[in-house]
Amino acid sequence: MGSRENLYLSLSAATHTTNRCTRAAGACFASNLVRDAFVKSRGRVNSTVMLLPFHYRLTLFVALVIASATAAHAQETLTDWIGKTPVVVNSKPRQSIYNSPLLRSRLIKLLGKRRYLHLANYYYTMSAIKNVDGYLLAFMCEHHFCPHNSSFMAVNLTDGDIHVAFFSDGYVEWFHTKGKTKELPHDVLYYPWWMQSPSAVTRVVEKTRPA
Repeated sequence: MGSRENLYLSLSAATHTTNRCTRAAGACFASNLVRDAFVKSRGRVNSTVMLLPFHYRLTLFVALVIASATAAHAQETLTDWIGKTPVVVNSKPRQSIYNSPLLRSRLIKLLGKRRYLHLANYYYTMSAIKNVDGYLLAFMCEHHFCPHNSSFMAVNLTDGDIHVAFFSDGYVEWFHTKGKTKELPHDVLYYPWWMQSPSAVTRVVEKTRPA
């Protein structure tokens, strides 16, 4: 029960006690004080709010709107991205699944700041995010240079483990929060085009870092 409800109950009890008071004069006097204090304080609060300058009231309104938007954003889930592109086109500042509050800090811990910025900002040709075997898959590649430079991310929607790969002219660098590529489902591991071509990959490096 909130403080205002408590005050209303106190006021009601005080009034009831006053009407029936015959012998407990001290108790009646205390009840009357509670009632009078509530009425006076309520009037002061309402007067203070009404006397606030317009720009203060506007600032309060904007703060409430921002707080509401932040709360809604915090409730975002990774499945909300399925069917969308990894990056929101023409968004300023740049919005993407990579800077989602659910992934950003973990990706920075997994990749380091330099590689994270590369993943989040370098690639521009992309396909829609998919759900394959319980993994969210995001694939992007360099504009006009797609066969040579690309990135791939798989996120386990149940356990939360993240797997990121960078492909560049035959060299693949994998980063895992848990496990290795051999533990990924077949259709997840072979989702990137370069995993489907036996001659495309010439060297593979894998790193596992809890994040």
